[in-house]
Amino acid sequence: MFSRWVGAAVPLASLLAMVATAICAAEVSVIAKQFPRSHPVTTNAVAMATGAVILLALSAVFRESRTVLAQAATWVALSYLVLLGSSTAFVLFPFVLKQWPASAGGLLVLAGVYLGAIVRTPFARTPHRPGSEPCLTCAE
Repeated sequence: MFSRWVGAAVPLASLLAMVATAICAAEVSVIAKQFPRSHPVTTNAVAMATGAVILLALSAVFRESRTVLAQAATWVALSYLVLLGSSTAFVLFPFVLKQWPASAGGLLVLAGVYLGAIVRTPFARTPHRPGSEPCLTCAE
């Protein structure tokens, strides 16, 4: 995913934040196995509602502008991300955590790393708009 930007000047704090995020996610996965059994939908409804309140509060504190989505394609993409990307994945995550041992998850991660980073299989690239690539030399 990031091989295109390996030579880019990425701030150390950003890299450390990415590593810390992965460590925290892994730790939550281990700790969550110790929680009492609860329904995955309930667990995620509480977590998502809490996150939404925190993000809305931070948005107000930092005076971010709020816009209404106008394009149908944006609504379709957002619906897909919410319904399939977030809801389905987040409901399946606690279910899988409760059902599978850590060794099965570890093997799945290793298989994913092997397929994603080591095996160089050709894939179909989707066309994109010229100029949509991130600027690697810009000081933003």
